[in-house]
Amino acid sequence: MAEYNYDPTMNLDLNLDQYKNFDHMEWLEGIFDILDDEDEDDAYGKQQTREDLDDIMEEYNQDFDFEAMNTNLDEEEMFIDDDDDDDKKNVEDRILSQELSELSTEEKYDDEDYLIYDNKRPLSTPSTPDGTSKKMSLWNENETREDQEIDSIFNKFIMDHKNKHTILMSMEDIRTLMILKHRIATSHMEKRQWMIYLKSGTGQWATKESVKTHVDKRVWPLQVKKLITEKMATLNTYEIHNEYTLGEMIVNQHLQELNQKIEEYAMIFNTMKTVCFGWTDNMDEIIDTFVQQHSIVPFAVKLNYKLTLWEYDYDDQLLQREYFRCQPTAYQIEMARLLQNLKFNYLQATQELIEIKKRVLCHRPTSPMLSNIVSSSISLIPTNIDRTVDEQVHKQQQEITESLKIVITEAENKIQECKTLFDETVEQVPIHEDNRNAALTGKLADLIYRRFYVLQKKMDCLHYYRTDLSVRRRRRRGRYNRYDTHNDKTPNTMFRFSPSMIICTSRHAFTDEQLKLLNRGPTYVPPYQTYISSTDQSTIEMIKKNFKLLQHHLTILLTKSNVNMAQATLIIKQIKDAYTLTFSRSLSSSMYQRALYERNLVDTIRAHLKSNDLILRRTADQRNVFYLGNRNDFEDKTNEYMKQTDIFEICDDINDENLQVTRDYLVKKIKAFNDELNFIFHDKKYKDLIEKLSIDTDKVELPYLYFLPDVSQKNNLSVKPIVVTQRSATSRLGQFLDQLLRPTAHRHMEYTTFLNGADFIRKLNEYTTDKEHCIRPTTIFASISISNFHAIVPHKTMLNVFKDFLNDCTIRPFIEDLHINKITHLTALFLYHNHFYYNHKIYRFAKGSPTSLSYTQTLANIYLYQWQKLFSRQASIKNEFFGRCQNQLFFTWNETEDELHALLKMVASQDPNVIFDFEIGRRIPFLEAAIDKYEGELATTIYHNPKRQKYTLPYAINNAKLAHSHWLRSALIRAARYCTSVYEFDFERISLEVACLANGYSLEFVEKRVNHFYTFFDATSLRQSLDQNVYEKLRLRLFNFISEQKLIGKRNQESEKKNERVRLFYLNAFGSKRKFNTLLREILSNYLKRKESSSSSASSKPNEIKILSTAKYQYSLNALLSQQKPNHPLLKKTMTKK
Repeated sequence: MAEYNYDPTMNLDLNLDQYKNFDHMEWLEGIFDILDDEDEDDAYGKQQTREDLDDIMEEYNQDFDFEAMNTNLDEEEMFIDDDDDDDKKNVEDRILSQELSELSTEEKYDDEDYLIYDNKRPLSTPSTPDGTSKKMSLWNENETREDQEIDSIFNKFIMDHKNKHTILMSMEDIRTLMILKHRIATSHMEKRQWMIYLKSGTGQWATKESVKTHVDKRVWPLQVKKLITEKMATLNTYEIHNEYTLGEMIVNQHLQELNQKIEEYAMIFNTMKTVCFGWTDNMDEIIDTFVQQHSIVPFAVKLNYKLTLWEYDYDDQLLQREYFRCQPTAYQIEMARLLQNLKFNYLQATQELIEIKKRVLCHRPTSPMLSNIVSSSISLIPTNIDRTVDEQVHKQQQEITESLKIVITEAENKIQECKTLFDETVEQVPIHEDNRNAALTGKLADLIYRRFYVLQKKMDCLHYYRTDLSVRRRRRRGRYNRYDTHNDKTPNTMFRFSPSMIICTSRHAFTDEQLKLLNRGPTYVPPYQTYISSTDQSTIEMIKKNFKLLQHHLTILLTKSNVNMAQATLIIKQIKDAYTLTFSRSLSSSMYQRALYERNLVDTIRAHLKSNDLILRRTADQRNVFYLGNRNDFEDKTNEYMKQTDIFEICDDINDENLQVTRDYLVKKIKAFNDELNFIFHDKKYKDLIEKLSIDTDKVELPYLYFLPDVSQKNNLSVKPIVVTQRSATSRLGQFLDQLLRPTAHRHMEYTTFLNGADFIRKLNEYTTDKEHCIRPTTIFASISISNFHAIVPHKTMLNVFKDFLNDCTIRPFIEDLHINKITHLTALFLYHNHFYYNHKIYRFAKGSPTSLSYTQTLANIYLYQWQKLFSRQASIKNEFFGRCQNQLFFTWNETEDELHALLKMVASQDPNVIFDFEIGRRIPFLEAAIDKYEGELATTIYHNPKRQKYTLPYAINNAKLAHSHWLRSALIRAARYCTSVYEFDFERISLEVACLANGYSLEFVEKRVNHFYTFFDATSLRQSLDQNVYEKLRLRLFNFISEQKLIGKRNQESEKKNERVRLFYLNAFGSKRKFNTLLREILSNYLKRKESSSSSASSKPNEIKILSTAKYQYSLNALLSQQKPNHPLLKKTMTKK
């Protein structure tokens, strides 16, 4: 019998305290939320360091580039589909396995699908070892909602172990043993629950308030009180009716029953494992792992919520007893009741707002939001959709989102009303020790505030409980209905918040889950794909491989800093050790399952795109939105573009026979480029410059062209060419020329140039507040948009204009000791050597140059500066507000509209190379600002282009989360600068919050940045009251902040030139990035400071090295699915190698 007394759960950690932080909420399939960094709370809280603040200030000190027309962000490593038979077979096998798993309840297994046992039999509690022959069907004695979920996880868990280890036991025996151990564990936890009940009912429970109060501490929970009432109804009148004695008897009896149940289950378990075929000690460990990490989690979390709520209720009742022990007057009793109710109303309103915002993240509109918007005449399924229907769906989604903003506004107003009423009531209540009839004593006030604290904690707990419950229920529904298309009468993808993918095809048959993933957009990065990309690779091996990127950047930095090889090796080793220590952590089971699940979705999407001849691309407007269309239709558009364009010209055709000839041709072009450099810089003093600009044939890569869909015109798809130039032949020369010329060009153009939208609004405000330039009732606003900004004229014409510009803007024919003739010669070399690959041909630019090279924009600005003189020479425009930002030109007009049209016609005729559209009126958009007049005053606000989906985020690469954090801060600043009305600003602030939530960012991510904005710019009062005067002060502060940003920007540029400000990138891994960034900065800063100080005088202060370290994320959906990089031998390695 000793063997039967052995407790099988002795190795399990059944301490409920581990569930108190609500960390066991499992990830929810279909949400695809963007994970918060594990230590972000410290970066914004009391643990904030100087480095944390510096990182935040990096985002404030430079506005996000909202006008980034020239930004080609496709410098990420793209996934290339090699059409490899093995890879294709792997994907097909996975899809086949997925389909089979829907039909089978045998021992089949797939990464993302779960098998569920059917025909469950009710379980009667076994009382003898003979129960070993009985097959248990339920994990809990009474069937619960979690039983099927645990079953599906069980199948997945065991099959995963069978793939790695030899397991001889049958699935049914393993399952029965797991159920037994699960029931023993849950019985132990339930026993702890009733032990707490016993303590609270006998007054022995030590809680936060029980040790502070001096009252009768005996309180039974509602569950026990109900049993007491039922028991009393059965007792005779002469029997004991004492509530506390009876309650203690009931609880002790239940504890005895639990002990007996534990012994019985343990006896059956210990007997069964001795007779089961294939039992090993390893099986005991496997069962423990499953029970600890999976089966008991729902029960433990629910029980923890229950006990936590009871603890708060218990403390609250003790505080109430303590309050009455002080013998309060009727006034004091009524005041305590009133304040408690007002506090409750305020906290409830706050929780309602939080839950509304979390609905955006989960894309769960409320029924009232849908009832007034969704037309009953539309009954669609996502497998049959065309552009017209897609536009209608997007319109509905936007209407749903707009209605949500109104709901949020009302909820925020309700919070403010509740808070104001509460604060005003508190202020009116005097605290006085003597006047008990019209005041509260200090003791009573303290008890009331302690009840407030308990109420706050209780409300938080209830919120977490509802959230967790909702997550689990949605996960079950999603898991069981994922492939049941017959039950999917109305697809979830329709009734969601904006934004969503643009669908222009009826061919696709994506599932609801696949569509949800694609709706996250091209910047979304499925988490931790490197951890599952190679199953035979250990975590340490993966970390070492990932470290190579950072090692490359460190090597460059230390070489520039003249660190000798031995010292550099030591520094890199220290950093590598820190990297390994920080990131050599295994993924949690939940995160690993999520990574596998999303990998499977990506693979099946990729296979579906190929089999249905579909194309998936991000849109050309630089937004985080996918376009889905028919590949043939898209290629027809691209072929038509290439036939009609005069921007490119063909240099060579490529086929299998002349591939080496093409390589030789490209090598000759590189040699000619280098020869030309040597000719320009024949003097020995340019030796270093030649070495810097010359092309290494072993490192250069051939650029390639692909197209993005432009969906800005209704029912008319056009395409935009993008040339990817990473490590191209002209990239270093272009960078050198841009750094050389941009400052000179900027100085010459700054009086008629807007750096960005903020600069435009500031200058427009200054102009209109000047008495000499006030806005008149007849004033007209005009804007011009140049459509061929980057490719206006042939290179020869461009070079002629370029020469004239250099002669006009330089007093002496040198820029930084380089003669303008050499600069012109280098610019010609840059323009004529931009070759690229497209569709088995080599092309070169005949007009302009790649938009990803910043020198392209500088050259375009120089040409347009000369062109815009056609305007500035006109007498009618000399006193008007006039300026240009890239391809957008704006000016005021105080003559007639006919005269303005005549001027535009004249300008168009004098230089037909510049193709432009114009807009005139008393209210027009410019640089995403709506320019208007109201009662003779300038009125501006944010302009939302109706041709673009609202609530989209910008497209970003490498670290989209960091980019979107920067965007949110800058967008708040921009909203305050643009919006003249505080109410318009506040509505825009809500729009920005909704945009982040709808794109997968957590409420905490959004709230931290929004609250920091108000705090940093001393405008926290606007969170409580929309005061226009306070808002005007904020706007003034933000306009003045532009000058601060410019000074900091110049200082940073100087530091970068001196190598005192460096940016390092490393591949993202699972661990504390904040901790690693701190270690990295300490190692580098300390060493580089010592090195600098050792080479300078003892009295001089060593220069401080600013280290900016950023995690780089791999495998965005764009890189995994867009297939924009062609699969060609010239593009697989350097273009000169086979």
